[in-house]
Amino acid sequence: EDQEVLQLSSTQKIYQILDDIEEDAAWLTENIWDKDRKLFPEEVVLDAEHTIPCFTEEGYKWAMAMAKSRCVFTDGSLRLMPLLDFANHDDYGGREIEGGKMGPFFTTRG
Repeated sequence: EDQEVLQLSSTQKIYQILDDIEEDAAWLTENIWDKDRKLFPEEVVLDAEHTIPCFTEEGYKWAMAMAKSRCVFTDGSLRLMPLLDFANHDDYGGREIEGGKMGPFFTTRG
């Protein structure tokens, strides 16, 4: 149902995006990952109880979802804007930042 709503998007159709990601993962698996599974493991062991998919279709879909979830649509295409990702970051425990500096490049003074 959610995919049907996303299919109505005016930018790029969700089914085309999913098909492209699956095709890319298949190509990567055949041409790169399967050639050296020691360098490109199918899963990574975190601890005795947890493993995560890595160089597989599932791992690739996860990585693409993470990258695309941090993109913004501007100038007619999706772009990564790393500093914009800080906008929803909560290092200050919900407190509002008061006038002053936030790192070497930004100021909260108006």
